[in-house]
Amino acid sequence: MHERARIGLVVPGDSHIDDEFWFLAGEDALPFVTRTIGASDVEMGGDSIAEVTSIAQGPEIGAAAERLSYVTPVAAAYVDTSISFVRGRGGDTEISDRIGGILHCPAIVTSTAVAAACAALGVRRVAAMSPYTDDLNARLVTYFGSHGITITAVHPYRRTYPGGTTSLELGLTTPRELVEDAESARADGAEALFLACTAVRTAAAVAELEASLGIPVITAVGSTIWAVLCLADAIRPRQGLGHLFAIDSLPAAFRPDPPAPTRAS
Repeated sequence: MHERARIGLVVPGDSHIDDEFWFLAGEDALPFVTRTIGASDVEMGGDSIAEVTSIAQGPEIGAAAERLSYVTPVAAAYVDTSISFVRGRGGDTEISDRIGGILHCPAIVTSTAVAAACAALGVRRVAAMSPYTDDLNARLVTYFGSHGITITAVHPYRRTYPGGTTSLELGLTTPRELVEDAESARADGAEALFLACTAVRTAAAVAELEASLGIPVITAVGSTIWAVLCLADAIRPRQGLGHLFAIDSLPAAFRPDPPAPTRAS
């Protein structure tokens, strides 16, 4: 048995889709997962900006990363979309720098990984699907705009936080629901479709969506795992995961500098 590359994943406590991390990691990587506190489902349907900002700025992310130090990962990621984009460009890399400094390895966060995926695929006009509130969706548009990516429209999933859905219920979204939701939200002129939120299982729907829509489908979870596999030099082309997993390296602009040592606060 060959030794798999060790990757460290820091995820919110309300994530229920660890099986997707393992599936996407494949046979060449071994994911180790540690958790922070989870966002409040009630607040995510209300004052979501305050909720996710408090987690982004709080000590839990660093403390969770510290616990991964025992397994010495060669690359790491923070797996959450809204918490990594809510403070805008720079707020994302502050988190990845924090994690990378603690673990002494390259690190990336979900929103940066999605921007990297867009660059790798050569797309700049992207339609998005999201379970978030309008104010959080506005932050999403602003964040990706700072990377030169135009979000042509933000369409809701049928399950949303404003609609009272919990993170557990988001994780129960089926591939058929995703396909139906995405096909009903076709956007003329979009070069790709982005499925936001790392609480949603998306891997099983990507191939069908790409075949149906005729454009690449970029997912929050898929982009994150793809990016951390690239950082770990543990990625190889795989069938059935969409256009992104045929690419085996991060664009140069998204390769992090060597981490500066730090400690969790």
